[in-house]
Amino acid sequence: MIAGNDDWGLGAWTVLANRGLSDRVKIAGHDTITEYLERMIGGAPLITAGGPWLYDAQEITCMVDHHPGLDPTKTVLELHVYIVKTPHKATHFKT
Repeated sequence: MIAGNDDWGLGAWTVLANRGLSDRVKIAGHDTITEYLERMIGGAPLITAGGPWLYDAQEITCMVDHHPGLDPTKTVLELHVYIVKTPHKATHFKT
Protein backbone atom coordinates (compact mmCIF):
# COMPACT_ATOMS: atom_id res chain seq x y z
CA MET A 1 0.00 0.00 0.00
CA ILE A 2 1.35 3.45 -0.85
CA ALA A 3 0.39 6.13 1.67
CA GLY A 4 0.42 9.86 1.00
CA ASN A 5 2.89 10.29 3.87
CA ASP A 6 4.12 8.46 6.96
CA ASP A 7 1.21 9.70 9.12
CA TRP A 8 -1.30 8.20 6.70
CA GLY A 9 0.78 5.02 6.58
CA LEU A 10 0.66 4.77 10.38
CA GLY A 11 -3.10 5.25 10.27
CA ALA A 12 -3.48 2.43 7.75
CA TRP A 13 -1.10 0.23 9.74
CA THR A 14 -3.09 0.86 12.94
CA VAL A 15 -6.36 -0.11 11.27
CA LEU A 16 -4.79 -3.28 9.88
CA ALA A 17 -3.13 -4.09 13.24
CA ASN A 18 -6.45 -3.69 15.06
CA ARG A 19 -7.89 -6.29 12.69
CA GLY A 20 -4.93 -8.66 12.98
CA LEU A 21 -3.86 -8.03 9.39
CA SER A 22 -0.79 -5.78 9.78
CA ASP A 23 1.64 -8.55 8.84
CA ARG A 24 -0.11 -9.15 5.49
CA VAL A 25 0.43 -5.72 3.92
CA LYS A 26 3.62 -3.69 3.45
CA ILE A 27 2.95 0.06 3.67
CA ALA A 28 5.12 2.75 2.08
CA GLY A 29 5.14 6.33 3.34
CA HIS A 30 7.51 9.12 2.38
CA ASP A 31 8.70 11.56 4.99
CA THR A 32 10.66 9.52 7.58
CA ILE A 33 8.96 10.79 10.73
CA THR A 34 10.31 9.47 14.04
CA GLU A 35 7.19 7.51 15.04
CA TYR A 36 7.19 5.70 11.68
CA LEU A 37 10.89 4.83 12.02
CA GLU A 38 10.25 3.55 15.56
CA ARG A 39 7.47 1.26 14.30
CA MET A 40 9.84 -0.02 11.62
CA ILE A 41 12.52 -0.69 14.24
CA GLY A 42 9.87 -2.59 16.22
CA GLY A 43 9.28 -4.86 13.25
CA ALA A 44 6.22 -3.32 11.55
CA PRO A 45 6.20 -4.02 7.78
CA LEU A 46 6.72 -0.41 6.74
CA ILE A 47 8.88 1.38 4.16
CA THR A 48 9.59 5.11 4.02
CA ALA A 49 11.61 7.43 1.82
CA GLY A 50 12.87 10.96 1.77
CA GLY A 51 13.07 13.15 4.82
CA PRO A 52 11.36 16.25 6.19
CA TRP A 53 13.03 18.32 3.44
CA LEU A 54 11.30 16.34 0.68
CA TYR A 55 8.20 18.56 0.48
CA ASP A 56 10.32 21.72 0.18
CA ALA A 57 12.34 20.16 -2.63
CA GLN A 58 9.15 19.18 -4.46
CA GLU A 59 7.84 22.73 -4.17
CA ILE A 60 11.11 24.19 -5.48
CA THR A 61 11.02 21.76 -8.40
CA CYS A 62 7.45 22.81 -9.27
CA MET A 63 8.38 26.50 -9.14
CA VAL A 64 11.44 25.96 -11.36
CA ASP A 65 9.41 23.85 -13.81
CA HIS A 66 6.94 26.69 -14.30
CA HIS A 67 9.47 29.55 -14.43
CA PRO A 68 9.28 31.31 -17.80
CA GLY A 69 12.49 31.34 -19.78
CA LEU A 70 13.97 28.15 -18.32
CA ASP A 71 14.65 25.22 -20.61
CA PRO A 72 12.57 22.30 -19.24
CA THR A 73 14.99 19.79 -20.76
CA LYS A 74 17.89 21.02 -18.58
CA THR A 75 18.46 19.66 -15.09
CA VAL A 76 18.05 22.41 -12.52
CA LEU A 77 17.66 20.40 -9.34
CA GLU A 78 18.75 16.84 -8.62
CA LEU A 79 17.10 15.12 -5.70
CA HIS A 80 18.63 12.20 -3.83
CA VAL A 81 16.01 10.29 -1.86
CA TYR A 82 16.80 7.78 0.86
CA ILE A 83 14.79 4.56 0.93
CA VAL A 84 14.41 3.09 4.42
CA LYS A 85 13.04 -0.45 4.24
CA THR A 86 14.51 -2.50 7.10
CA PRO A 87 14.58 -2.07 10.89
CA HIS A 88 18.39 -1.82 10.71
CA LYS A 89 18.23 1.01 8.14
CA ALA A 90 15.51 2.74 10.20
CA THR A 91 17.80 2.69 13.25
CA HIS A 92 20.68 4.09 11.17
CA PHE A 93 18.54 6.81 9.55
CA LYS A 94 17.01 7.88 12.88
CA THR A 95 20.39 8.64 14.47
